Amino acid sequence: MNFESKELLKPPTSRAAYSDRTAWLMSVMSKLAYEKFESNDKELEELINSFAELTDKASISEKLIIFKESILSLKKNGSESLEKTLSEAGFILENTFDNKGTQAFLAKRDADKIAVLAFRGTEKNFDDIKTDLNARFYSKDGVKTHTGFRNAYDNISHLISEEITKLDGYSIYITGHSLGGALALVATRALNSDSIAACYTFGSPRVGDSEFGDKIKPPIYRIINAADMVPRVPPIWAIEIVIVLANFIPIPYVRIWLIKFLTNFRGYSHHGDMRYLTACKDDFSDLRVIPNLNVVYRAMRLIARLSVNFKCGATDHSIERYCTKLEKYALKRLKEK
Repeated sequence: MNFESKELLKPPTSRAAYSDRTAWLMSVMSKLAYEKFESNDKELEELINSFAELTDKASISEKLIIFKESILSLKKNGSESLEKTLSEAGFILENTFDNKGTQAFLAKRDADKIAVLAFRGTEKNFDDIKTDLNARFYSKDGVKTHTGFRNAYDNISHLISEEITKLDGYSIYITGHSLGGALALVATRALNSDSIAACYTFGSPRVGDSEFGDKIKPPIYRIINAADMVPRVPPIWAIEIVIVLANFIPIPYVRIWLIKFLTNFRGYSHHGDMRYLTACKDDFSDLRVIPNLNVVYRAMRLIARLSVNFKCGATDHSIERYCTKLEKYALKRLKEK
């Protein structure tokens, strides 16, 4: 069950500072963004193929009506599960967004006038992999942004903007896990409205250069779980080291080409206020959430954890793990009041 801990469903909406309850709620919303609320591609393909047999205008017209109703039905069926789950926490699904491999949903809760825009993270499909790997910078007005993330957000940006303008009087939270976290940050910068309460990301990679965050008004809370490797990409230190070593390549053409190529990926930076979830026992009794743990201590903890379990770099990235740890920590903190 996604919203089992009912006592955490009333976060402190009157303050924009980091909240354990809000962090947990946003992690669940980020998890729900993975729900298949979009239309089924296989069924749509079958409907499209059925047009090939039609020849007369009347039949085509009739089929188009059926086709339209089928698309609406498929989308409705895909979002019913999401609607039901959101209702458990008092949220109403406002809209879903799906275009060219980018997905997100917008939900609102009238009881406390909050809305959540949640982006889906990386899935095992070509579109998402291509987005992640397209790490060259897009430069505009002296600001550099990950090209893949920017293009992915642009797929649905106009649709999101239209829906956001309808939420007058609501405090809007933007969130996402992995690729979804990167898109959440891009969206926060693009929308940049006073109605945006905060942006919460989970296991998000780096999105842009240092200047990227200069104009972002809402607070950003960047949550990292123990040895999660995704927040460490693109690997800025590795790129700098390779550039230094490339200077010693004896073949001028290769040396110049490699340095020029790697320069396209220099300058990535994280943004916002970090919260680091420590590795912990199975009962979560020693779990800590450390604000802005410096890079040296994080590196030491990473090495120590990988030496015990080399797979943890991947398993610590699981959104399920983020949800569970944040829930346990929020419940513990709530009892300390």
